[in-house]
Amino acid sequence: MKTKKTLALILLAILSLALLLTLEKGKAQSSNGDSTIRIRSDGIVEGTDKIQRNGNVYTLTGNLNSQANSDEAFIFLERDNIILDGAGYTVQGKGYGTAIYMLRRQSVTIKNFNIIGFETGINFWTVRNWPSDSKFWGLPPASNNKLLDNNITVEGTVNGAEAGWAIYLQEAIRTSISGNTLISQDPKGGIFFGFTTAETSLVNNTFVTCGLFIRDSNQTNAIGNTVDGKPLILLDGASNQVINDAGLVYLFNSENIVLKDIQILVDYGKTIQLVGSKNIKVTNCEGYVVLINSDHITINDNYLRTIELLESNYNEIAQNTIITDGVCINIFGPSNHNNIYENILLYNADFETTTTFGNSGEQAGINLALDCQYNDIHGNNILNHSNAIECSTSSSNNIYSNNIMNSNSGITLSASNQNTIFQNDIEKCGYAVKIVGSDNAFYHNNFVENEHQVSISHQTLFTSNIIVAYSTNNTFDSGYPSGGNYWSDYNGDDADGDGLGDTPYAVYENHTDRYPLMTPVVLDTTPPVLDTMSPSISIISPENKSYISSDVNLTFTLSEKTSWIGYSLDGQHNVTITGNTTLNGLSYDSHNLTIYARDRTGNTGASETITFLITEETEPDPFATALVVAASTGTVAIVGLGVLVYFKKHKH
Repeated sequence: MKTKKTLALILLAILSLALLLTLEKGKAQSSNGDSTIRIRSDGIVEGTDKIQRNGNVYTLTGNLNSQANSDEAFIFLERDNIILDGAGYTVQGKGYGTAIYMLRRQSVTIKNFNIIGFETGINFWTVRNWPSDSKFWGLPPASNNKLLDNNITVEGTVNGAEAGWAIYLQEAIRTSISGNTLISQDPKGGIFFGFTTAETSLVNNTFVTCGLFIRDSNQTNAIGNTVDGKPLILLDGASNQVINDAGLVYLFNSENIVLKDIQILVDYGKTIQLVGSKNIKVTNCEGYVVLINSDHITINDNYLRTIELLESNYNEIAQNTIITDGVCINIFGPSNHNNIYENILLYNADFETTTTFGNSGEQAGINLALDCQYNDIHGNNILNHSNAIECSTSSSNNIYSNNIMNSNSGITLSASNQNTIFQNDIEKCGYAVKIVGSDNAFYHNNFVENEHQVSISHQTLFTSNIIVAYSTNNTFDSGYPSGGNYWSDYNGDDADGDGLGDTPYAVYENHTDRYPLMTPVVLDTTPPVLDTMSPSISIISPENKSYISSDVNLTFTLSEKTSWIGYSLDGQHNVTITGNTTLNGLSYDSHNLTIYARDRTGNTGASETITFLITEETEPDPFATALVVAASTGTVAIVGLGVLVYFKKHKH
């Protein structure tokens, strides 16, 4: 009885101590952190005693905790010609704001910082709480600054200067960024180069699940940078090269270059960006390809999320598979004389032929906007979109021999004129054709099982009823004997057997197809046989057994090329990997592992789940023990049988 009482008292003491420690821990976590810190123009440090000054060198002597909110900064630098040394200490945010703010600073070095938990790491632009008595405004652009050997991890979704940027450059000239490790929660983040940024030196930086936003190189010098273990390529004025197996590629004013085998781990936003370039070939690549003022580019045989053209002409986009929830091929004018053919464009991986329309108004298979002319769009297979093909204020384009299925609208013309649409198969759409425009010609198309075949309306002023342009002279046949279109809901007869209906087909209000076709047109292309099989994954290691090392090789084989691979250990969230790897630091316990992979058409497969055990060397192997037990049981059975035989013999 006394022993039970003693145990109860010990247990009560342990619980009390645990409660006390929990309360103390909660008290520490509820600290308000450090106030806003300023290094004033006169050199005085305000807001902390953890920055030690020695002349123009300011050194951190301990960790700092920020309470900055969104669009606010924690450390303000208002003095030029200084060195701010983090000395390996951490500046911790609470998920918001900017860690270090240095608008228009001159000859400042920031080095050896560990910045965690902010939306922006080092910010050269504006914030909401800049001190009213500081002298940021009216100063010349920032110049000759150095950001060296910092580790910066930022949070939030990319949104201007407010989130996702480890470094945000604006009005910054001759900035040296070297030896930094940059991590962004949003892979589209990383380093932002503003339009007024020039002569940046980007050397030996490590980008983890992030990259760059840069529209013009401005003489940026980039050497030795990596993104998720692969080279980050940024070249200006390059020529006659083959670039393969890179992580991200940005080419400016370059020509005669082949880009191939650019495979990505995550959606970085823009994987390949070509600006002012020509005669570039892109093949067997993944991700998002952007052309800006670039001509004679060939993009073929890739698995992509998006292709975007801006003011780019005479380009060939062919035989790509593009799967996205946005726009597969987005062309902004003036972009003319582009040839877009034999691509597979999918809203998602749903290959069913039932009506599964895309929902987004900004979602399309091919979008031509803002004065795109003389483009040929043909032989494409476009499925499951809001708008399969959309022309907005774009005229004189040829759209032919495309297979279009399962979309809200097959072909949409918005304020677009003189386009020629022929020999397309438009099937099982909400509207086969929607027209706002004039002098567009439709003939030899197949309109099959659509909820509505054609809608025609006039162009109005924004959302008002004021008509600014009438839709007139749109035609739906090419005369006799060439004929018009095939309509699956046409009920007329062909008494003379010429293949044309004897009565016109009522297209829409005052529009008719005078010579409807009695049988469908045979297109030059046929719908593809789409891949619906998930990849098969076979795990080689680990096996269902015990290991005495806490580091175990993870090796496996795949049945096909993939766009993503990951594993789940002990039911946790998937960890993205590029291939075989090592599981490090496993605990002494039982573990289970499943590998997942997604192929290039969006099918996801899973391996069998492997269960294995990590044990210390002194512990017996339970798998071996099981065998010993089984063997021992067999031995006992044999011995028992022998004894039984012995007794039987002596009984007689």
